[in-house]
Amino acid sequence: MSHRLPHPDTTFVGLDVHKSSITSAVLVPSADVAVVDRFYPDEASIRRFLSGLGDPGLGRSATRPARPAITWPDCFGGSAHRAR
Repeated sequence: MSHRLPHPDTTFVGLDVHKSSITSAVLVPSADVAVVDRFYPDEASIRRFLSGLGDPGLGRSATRPARPAITWPDCFGGSAHRAR
């Protein structure tokens, strides 16, 4: 299934960062599905991941932190207040 992306020459990267691991999803322009990988959050692993993305001088970067799916009280059995 092919999707029309707003920027057809852009590689999209998503990261889910935790203390013990980082999960990445990379969608390159020529692919229909993202490649998902998990690696340790140490400097060598992060540099290896970034080096696989190509020349950093060829593109732009933007960050947008994800909002939490649950709020702090949910962690302690409080009432469920979903982030909106």
